[in-house]
Amino acid sequence: MLEKKRAAYHEAGHIVVTYLCAPNKDISKTTLSSPESQTGLTWITDKEKTYSRDKFTLIAEIKVLLAGYATEKMKFGNSSDNVEKEFERATTIAHNMTWRWGMGRSGYVGSFDSSDWRGLYGVTPQELNRDSQDIFDSALNEIKDTLRRNWKIVETFAEKLIEKSELNSSEIETVFNQAGINRPTIEELLNLSETKKGETTTGWKDVIGMEEVKTEAAEIVKLIKDRAAVKKVGGKILRGLLMLGPPGCGKTYLATAMANEAGVPFLAKAGSEFVEMYVGVGASRIRRMFMEAKELAQEKGGCIIFIDEIDAVGAKRSVDISGGQTERNTTLNQLLVEMDGLKDKDYDLNIIVVGATNMNPDFLDSALLRPGRFDRIIVMQSPSLDEREELFRYYLKNIKYDANDIKIDRLARMAVGSSPADIANMIREAALIAVRNNKEQVTMKEINEARERIELGLKRKMRYSQREKELVAYHETGHAVVTYLAVPFQDVFKVTITPRGHTGGVTWTPEKEEIFIRDKNHLLGTIKSFLGSYAAEKIKYGITSSGVWGDFQAATHTAYQMSWSLGMGKSGHVGDFRSEIFKNRFLPSFYNDLDNDADIILKDCLSEAEELLRKNWDIVDEMVKRLIEKEELDYDEIEEIFKKYGKSRP
Repeated sequence: MLEKKRAAYHEAGHIVVTYLCAPNKDISKTTLSSPESQTGLTWITDKEKTYSRDKFTLIAEIKVLLAGYATEKMKFGNSSDNVEKEFERATTIAHNMTWRWGMGRSGYVGSFDSSDWRGLYGVTPQELNRDSQDIFDSALNEIKDTLRRNWKIVETFAEKLIEKSELNSSEIETVFNQAGINRPTIEELLNLSETKKGETTTGWKDVIGMEEVKTEAAEIVKLIKDRAAVKKVGGKILRGLLMLGPPGCGKTYLATAMANEAGVPFLAKAGSEFVEMYVGVGASRIRRMFMEAKELAQEKGGCIIFIDEIDAVGAKRSVDISGGQTERNTTLNQLLVEMDGLKDKDYDLNIIVVGATNMNPDFLDSALLRPGRFDRIIVMQSPSLDEREELFRYYLKNIKYDANDIKIDRLARMAVGSSPADIANMIREAALIAVRNNKEQVTMKEINEARERIELGLKRKMRYSQREKELVAYHETGHAVVTYLAVPFQDVFKVTITPRGHTGGVTWTPEKEEIFIRDKNHLLGTIKSFLGSYAAEKIKYGITSSGVWGDFQAATHTAYQMSWSLGMGKSGHVGDFRSEIFKNRFLPSFYNDLDNDADIILKDCLSEAEELLRKNWDIVDEMVKRLIEKEELDYDEIEEIFKKYGKSRP
């Protein structure tokens, strides 16, 4: 049965990719009862006889051949030996495109299968093979994108094949028609391909949650669009812009929007594309990239080159073990030369290089950061409260949601520290959960489920004993009550005892707002919140469990940081004594003082947490009772419990 299912998905992939990516092909029949060793077969023929094939047609043929492999990988996580012949044919086509027909990215033209040509014009087999691999990888990425967007259709065909073992052309067409999918024409696919080459559809209005950097980027866009004003005062346009920021903060998004707003082509590359084992290959790719940018700039009036993860190619130069140059050094040198070349003779081409990295700028080579190369640095941070509200509104408008149930201001408070990509992923996952639950609208319940699933993992199918369930309930309630009554800078959004990932339960206590500098009271409050679980278990049972291990790690780290690095201990020692500078510089008694300071901080915080819980034990019991009954409590339910006992946030 598993082999039949694999074969069904394999052939379903061929059907969907052929229909959507190869309009010059006809699908006459698909069957799972094929002869010999094959477990399935799809009859695919040309619509009309052709005597020559262009690049588009050849790549479409490669996509059709690789579709079965891609579908197996996406469904089962691995592939079968059924792909062997399809791989052979696809590899032959890709090889001929680069070695014989001059269709590779390198731009080399000639029939290089002949040994007479090898080595001429600096052509190397490695580079031609890399061009073939690029064709292969690009086709595979487009196949996977097509399959992801149409996975329900793939599953429909697979189910029908498992049921009937055979589908004819009219049955295949019916499935697509019922799904409302029309077959694209060659012209439509060619237009889409042209749009992708150097152009982007991401607009200025799509850049949400980064108003400060957007303002700075707008200034650069204005310079690109109005070169006359720059020349008038004798100035020169910026040649390089470096974006620094954590993953998912919108660096690529902002760069594409800049290109679209300026009305110039956009060349996107990854730093790793230029790093190879063979010396000179990366440098040649840098040269080709700038040649392509100059061609686009001459045609369109400008161009933005975007190099993502530029640290892969722009790291500080080093010396080879043997004392020679490394491939990375050669590639970086070529990038530096090309960026210098933009300043003078190519000034009128209006080319700007935008680099992006989430590494510290100290990691990059100093020559790359000097004025004239990367003239300006934009530091991107996580969005503020107002920006997160704007992000939630932006992504929610793309789905159907219950406006009466979803409170956007609460979502924004709950997502402190989340990047734009995190928020987009949360909404996307919530929509999928709603579909799985057969709901027509997304509610707060789906968004909460999505957040927990992303951050903690899937719910574990395990059953607590009644004793364990009660223990976890007291543990999480300890966190919640101490945080609510003693930590005013944190919200208590949710308490759950549902096991997920590596946790048996969790209390969501995000900070109310972004805090960049934490004083002593803030750090002490954080420690009390961590120790609330231990205190609750100790008061209730007289003993504690292994569940406090993670809380102890966090609390101990904070306490030691306060005494050893921040000068907040009772002994009054001031300095960062974890630094190598102070290692073994003092008597052991000095370090004992620092350890004692940390121990005093932990014990004082624990004592205050215990005292607070004892005074409010009726609230603890009430919350535990409801948790055992419902397994989770949301913001409003938590507020209701405290109001019932006349308590409010300090």
